[in-house]
Amino acid sequence: MKNGVVVFLDSLGTKSCNDEETEDFCKKKEAFLKDANDLWKIRQKQFNKDLGLGFHLPEPEIATFQDSIIICWSDKEQTKEFLPLYLSAGQWLIDAIPLAIGEYDLFFRGAISVGNYIFESKPNSVAVLGQAAYEAINCERFADWIGVIQTRHCKNEYELFLKSDAKRRKEKFNPKYYEFLFVKYPVPLHKGKKEELYASAWPFIACKIEKQKSISQVLLNKSHLVESENKPKYENAQKFFEWYKREIFPQIPKQ
Repeated sequence: MKNGVVVFLDSLGTKSCNDEETEDFCKKKEAFLKDANDLWKIRQKQFNKDLGLGFHLPEPEIATFQDSIIICWSDKEQTKEFLPLYLSAGQWLIDAIPLAIGEYDLFFRGAISVGNYIFESKPNSVAVLGQAAYEAINCERFADWIGVIQTRHCKNEYELFLKSDAKRRKEKFNPKYYEFLFVKYPVPLHKGKKEELYASAWPFIACKIEKQKSISQVLLNKSHLVESENKPKYENAQKFFEWYKREIFPQIPKQ
């Protein structure tokens, strides 16, 4: 049993794929994960050496099945000097989601949880079990968009971290401090409902690469190609991006 963070990602638009499209999806998913891992290696070097922070970003454990991906980070290597696992997962997501959309035409909806889990890898099988995994999987389907939300339990734990982090820095509690990784947003749910949750701030990287690749335009174009019942997912993600670009991104200190 480990304690850490679990992210569950489910790819949208695969259920109606024919055999050829399914094979193409599998190739894209494999290539995406390789590129995401290469980005993670770059981030590890940046946080440890290039930026002079000396922070260790732990290796994620990854399992895939059908059109879904589970990524886990254990706190085994963590000490109080290192970045919390929330932030490790947050960094992975803000790099990976724009990469999936912009380069591979992959659109993930997901959830991030925190707690106990088992990640058991054998030559012929991988098992991911435990409360953190169950919570992430159960929460993923509620949002009506492309993106990743924190489970309610993760939200509570994350805010406790934010408060302790502010105390360590001798500052007032500020839920906006890490808005380049997670941001509070009225997340669109099914049946027109909304709930204010912490969401992965993938638009942060999307804003940075907008001149090379407009993720907003990709989402808008995709919304015109999918069946009517799926349109809101892409439209809501595009609205989230435009909101973040307008309201949040200009306030974040340039790095």
